[in-house]
Amino acid sequence: MTRKLLLAALLAAPALFACGGGESAPVAPPPPPPPPPAFAISFAETALEVREGETLAVGVRYEVRDLPGPVQVRLSATHDGASEADYELGVDSVELPAGHDLAGEANFELSAVADLFFTEGAEVLPLAFAYSGGPADLGDPVEISILEAGASPCPGISIIGLPWREEESPDEDLANMLATTLNLEIGAGGAGVRLEILGPYFDLGTNGRIAESVSAFGINRWSVRTGSGAIVHELDVNWSGEEWFEEEAEESLDLAFLGGACSGDPVASCTSAGCEIVP
Repeated sequence: MTRKLLLAALLAAPALFACGGGESAPVAPPPPPPPPPAFAISFAETALEVREGETLAVGVRYEVRDLPGPVQVRLSATHDGASEADYELGVDSVELPAGHDLAGEANFELSAVADLFFTEGAEVLPLAFAYSGGPADLGDPVEISILEAGASPCPGISIIGLPWREEESPDEDLANMLATTLNLEIGAGGAGVRLEILGPYFDLGTNGRIAESVSAFGINRWSVRTGSGAIVHELDVNWSGEEWFEEEAEESLDLAFLGGACSGDPVASCTSAGCEIVP
């Protein structure tokens, strides 16, 4: 009996050794740490503003840790609130110099394009850095707000309007009406300027010796307020989008600015595409 127990113990020993008493498998060494960023670059500000028609200098800060040669860091824009037509960049990338443990500053220009002075609401342009040549610290984007500037037909006068909208015409002979809200701001330099609505008018022909015409526009509301040292006239205006006999031709709403410091009697001419100043 004792010999049987001894034999069973001897047979079980290799199994016990294999399960817990042997050498463990070799442990893989940890992966090497990622290489440090070759450089760091960031915008000097997190938020900036620029008015339409003006140019903004955007500041950049950088630290070069180890670059054997100069590199180009691309500028990348996200067009959520502003389109490519709303701005122009002086450069499409920023060049960093080669070297070791360098620091410096740079800047580039962004120009906000003046549109046809129809307000477009909030225009925010997020601008970021993009680089695919290796590890780099690119910092946070900068948000650039493009502010409405309107148009200035004369010194001291600015005009801006809401985007046009289409309204059903009360006259069955007219297919539609266009409507907008115009804001005319008169500052100190605009004293003595007169506003005259030139049309559109429809020619009804001659009745005897009198030439008759009818207005193709309407002023639904005209309010006046003061603010920031200026007087602001706000007009809700509608006008014909089509002529009676030429369905494809769109009439323009023309506002003339006369007297005061105005030169050449400029006209603000508005269609559904926007408004422009005609000297």
